[in-house]
Amino acid sequence: MIYKDYIQKHAAEAPREAVFLLREGQERKEITWERFFSDINALGTGLVDGHPGARIGILGENSYQWALIHMTAVLGAGAAVPLDRDQREDTLASQIRTTECSLVFYSAQYRKKARRLEEMLDKTCFICWDEEEFDKMLELGNAELERGNDQYISLRPGEEDLACIIFTSGTTGGPKGVMLSQKNIVSMVSAALELLDLAPGDRCLLVLPLYHCYGCFYNLYAGLAARCVQCICPDLKRLSQQIVFFQARILFLVPVVVEALLTELERSGMSAEEFFGGSLKWVMSAGAPISPQIIKRFGKHGVDVLNGYGITECTAIVSLNPRRAFRADTVGLPGKNWDVKIAEDGEICVSGSNVMMGYYGDGESRQAVMDGPWFRTGDLGYLDQDGHLVISGRKKNLIILSNGKNVSPEELEEQIHRMEGVKEVLVYEKDKKITAEVYTELSEEALSAEMALLNRKLPAYDRIQQVLIRDTAFEKTGGQKIKRRR
Repeated sequence: MIYKDYIQKHAAEAPREAVFLLREGQERKEITWERFFSDINALGTGLVDGHPGARIGILGENSYQWALIHMTAVLGAGAAVPLDRDQREDTLASQIRTTECSLVFYSAQYRKKARRLEEMLDKTCFICWDEEEFDKMLELGNAELERGNDQYISLRPGEEDLACIIFTSGTTGGPKGVMLSQKNIVSMVSAALELLDLAPGDRCLLVLPLYHCYGCFYNLYAGLAARCVQCICPDLKRLSQQIVFFQARILFLVPVVVEALLTELERSGMSAEEFFGGSLKWVMSAGAPISPQIIKRFGKHGVDVLNGYGITECTAIVSLNPRRAFRADTVGLPGKNWDVKIAEDGEICVSGSNVMMGYYGDGESRQAVMDGPWFRTGDLGYLDQDGHLVISGRKKNLIILSNGKNVSPEELEEQIHRMEGVKEVLVYEKDKKITAEVYTELSEEALSAEMALLNRKLPAYDRIQQVLIRDTAFEKTGGQKIKRRR
């Protein structure tokens, strides 16, 4: 099976059903499966004629065109290369060059950035999807289809063929281009459909940036495969209003946004049903650890917050917490299409159909993270007696003390984050002291008192020895993870 099978099936069985909802002023514009599949075939026909097998870069805000271009590539035109719209131009130029993109589509909002990139990359063609040239591509594609040109329609990528190159967020190093195959994508989607409560017609708010693996694979790939309706949000502004406007039932968010939404709900004095317009079904949080307290607080309002664990190299999925067997203290159950084992040093290793093909143009980096068929995630954890996966930290982040003890900064961060008034925290070693750097509303005196209480509960080697208060939020990656000190 390949991903094209999902799209073809839905277009044939539900042609008049909505697949995308767009906001135009105070109106909702509907795009049907029939229109979506027709646009894919038109664009694909134009692309395979002039750019067969191309690496196709996509630069811009979330939009129907973004999804259309991505799916056109994956269904047969070549390989999609989502680009981080907030990334520096020299980094973007390097990524486009490294992945050998012959074509980059961009939105008018990022025209200036695209024009500067065009000056740096004379072998790459740049096309704005908000301009006449893009519309002409669709028109020419449709004309070719009417003449009987079935070159694109008849294409059927192989299961092992490259479908997408998606860059890691660079949390602990430079971004790498992860190559994912048709098999990888179908493996991820089938696990998501099994473990998540997704049903045809469910409205999913598409708000996370699609260049990031979480938004791209859960919202777009899994959502489309489940025949959900994608409600396109260009950004996170006025999120609660967008939920009401689109009557969204499902949200895929990162923890920092989940917490902000919860705070807004609690300050409103309204019930969740009133606040969200009575439509919200559940929220999934991923991309970074979420506090069990946040999950419980949202639960008191009648909203389920699910979580999971995945990384780009494993097609964004290793485990998911299903509603039917939810455990807030874990990151859920591994999918059936792959195996998870814990190495002797506690590192989580994954083997199976979700593991990447490799890093584009960088075979050495792949060898460094593979142990035979096992991908070494770099994360530490264990499988409990029920088979649920528990994450305890990041191997690279371990603080190794002079007495041989290992301290997991993530475990300490989770406990500090539970303190009321603490917004963000990073724990690391500085001057041979375990240091907590905190972005907080608390005064220095109040925070010191909270830290003293925490330290009394901790083993001596785990105690926070130095506290630094900052007055601004930490710098974050595109996936909204705090960038750790290197």
